[in-house]
Amino acid sequence: MLILRPVSRQINKFWNDEDAGVTIEFVIWVPVFFSILSLVVDVSLLLLENSRMWQAAGQTARSVALGNVGLASMGGFAQGFSPNGDSYIVTSTNTTSIVSISIAIRMRDVAITPFFNTIDSTMNVTATYRLEPTTSI
Repeated sequence: MLILRPVSRQINKFWNDEDAGVTIEFVIWVPVFFSILSLVVDVSLLLLENSRMWQAAGQTARSVALGNVGLASMGGFAQGFSPNGDSYIVTSTNTTSIVSISIAIRMRDVAITPFFNTIDSTMNVTATYRLEPTTSI
């Protein structure tokens, strides 16, 4: 019985010790905060890329509508707005008086964390301009 008393005291002392309580909470919450932070960074990058795509689609459609860029070279013109230089998927729809430029990019080409790398989806933008009366395609 005398041998168990010191062991019992040590176990009670260890069980009632709260010195590491903050460390345990820190270890539990840090991954949650870093996950939220990386999700915010990914969404910010996606919104930035969406803004670049709108600019590329608008400028390309405007240049084609004004006759400054031909249909054959409009894909390269739009790719010039891409930070990677070749990640945009550019398509066009043309009638006699309207030019429509669509630009798409895979979300996994933009995202840097695993949240959006698992989603096999694309972001799409489309800009439509009316051709100038003196311009023909």
